[in-house]
Amino acid sequence: MRLIKTEDAVGHVLCHDMTQIIKDQYKDARFRKGHVVTEEDIPVLLSMGKENLYVWEMTPGMVHENDAAERLLDVWLAQQDYRVKELPVAHLERQHWGRKIAAFLLRKMGIKNDRTAR
Repeated sequence: MRLIKTEDAVGHVLCHDMTQIIKDQYKDARFRKGHVVTEEDIPVLLSMGKENLYVWEMTPGMVHENDAAERLLDVWLAQQDYRVKELPVAHLERQHWGRKIAAFLLRKMGIKNDRTAR
């Protein structure tokens, strides 16, 4: 992770969600962790008060936080002598896939739709 000036962030990957708040209109993550910054994003980020950004910088010996968490879990499971079996993703509750997909697509397009958030 490296701190850089927002103007120099084009092509870099954000390390954190960036929330945009427009009073009485909008409050949500405008940019999500993992978003690759584009030239068009720079004025929006600056308008949000983001003069500097933390971006992901893969260097030798670095491990992404998600991979590190999985490794730590594996070590803990081994120390506890738990036997585990990798399974496909299982949802414990009923999923409304149409709504879920619509919400995902709207977020990717930067559109907020309260109807899909139920």
